[in-house]
Parts: sequence; structure tokens; C-alpha cells
Amino acid sequence: MQSSPSRFNQQRIRKNPTGGVIKTTVDQIMRYVIDCYLYMLEEKPHFSKSDFKETTTYKFEDLLSDRFVDDYLRTRKKEYFSHALLNQIIFTKQSSENYTNCITHIQQPDLIDIYVTNLQIDKELSSNPQHYFAIECKRIRKSSSFDEYVADIKKVTERIHSQTRLPYEGQIAFIEKPQYSHNVTVEKINSKLDIHESIKTIQPLKHKQFHEMFDGSYCSKHLKNFGVNNEFAIYHLMLDYTQIVTD
Repeated sequence: MQSSPSRFNQQRIRKNPTGGVIKTTVDQIMRYVIDCYLYMLEEKPHFSKSDFKETTTYKFEDLLSDRFVDDYLRTRKKEYFSHALLNQIIFTKQSSENYTNCITHIQQPDLIDIYVTNLQIDKELSSNPQHYFAIECKRIRKSSSFDEYVADIKKVTERIHSQTRLPYEGQIAFIEKPQYSHNVTVEKINSKLDIHESIKTIQPLKHKQFHEMFDGSYCSKHLKNFGVNNEFAIYHLMLDYTQIVTD
């Protein structure tokens, strides 16, 4: 018997070859994330890495994503989304769903940095699964950061998710060093994708404008390493944290 995610992807392609309501909803979520980032820049918060190390064993990357969720994504949605359905979207930090690795066939927990649910797109899905949108976050601060960023893309190509994950992914880069502008970061990621043996890339990171006040947004397209009709897109946001993160 086909899994709910498999049925969902077939229905999505059959009913809406261009994405329809689903793509529109994800695009609006990404625009909202950018708007929250721009609002954050106006508030000028600062996170000290040295102070952080002295007071907690928490991962600094998790601190950045968690504070973004708590201080902005959760608090501003009702004033931002005039549409009553969209302002019911739920942003959760550090959540988990199960997946099966398509290579090892072992079931494992899938840890998600920003977990987006209650997407209000049930009317497009006859089976009404519990679908969700996932956003992963990575710090960009040294050369190995690009390998870590690409490793997150590889994970998506190998994971058969138990619950219905949308055929769109989100990835946020917290850029902490000024030498890694969003253009440089994208160039380095694309160069690694170009030679990666296990990631099937249909389209490398290409600029996609979600917000008229922000240029660091991109889209890439890849294939899963299993199944049919297995194309998915990743929306990438390159957020400049050079004035937010301090030593």
C-alpha cells in the first residue's frame, strides 16, 4: 500500500503541476520569514558567542534559530497576514518527525530547526494528511560551513518521511563573516553541488525574489534518490548576521 506522502505527491502533480495553492502558501511563508528578518535588523539584537559559551551548553546555531522563532516568527504573524487562514500557521522550534533512510532502510528521528504546520491547504488534498514545511538553519562562518550546508541538502535526498512533508524545503544561512556575502556563499554552495556524486541537482541555486527589500533569496531543484515523481525544490535565504553575532 502506498504511503500518505506518496499519494500526496501524486495528487499534487496531477492536480497542480505548477504547485498551485501549495507553492503560493510556501512563497508567502518565505516572504514572511524575510519580513521578520528585516524587522529584526531594525531592532538590532546582539548575540555574543563568548558569553554564550560561558552560560550554557546549548548549540549556538540552535540559539539563533530558536530566538528567531520565539521573538519574530511566532509574534508577528497576526499583524502580518491579513488572511485569517494564513495567520493560523504554527511555527515550532527544534521539532522532530520520523524518516526511513532509503539506503540503510533504518528508521530515525528527523530533527527540524523550524517546523511549520497548520498550513491551511487541506482543500487541495483529498486524503487530508498531516503535512508540514521544514526549514533548516546553518551558520556560515568558515570554509567547512559550506560542506555542512550541502550535507543538509543530501539528507533530504535520502529520507523517506513518515508524515507528509511538502515537496518544498527551506534552508536559512546565518552568515557571520563579512567575507561570505550571499553571492560568495551561493557560488561556493553551487560549486560543491556541481561535483557532488550523490545529490542529483536539476537547478543549482538561482536567485528568486520573495521580497522587494531583500536580494539574498534563491531556489534550487533536486531529485530524491528513490521513487518516481521525486523532484523537490529548496528555498534558500542568506541572512546577514555579521552585525548580530559578536565574538
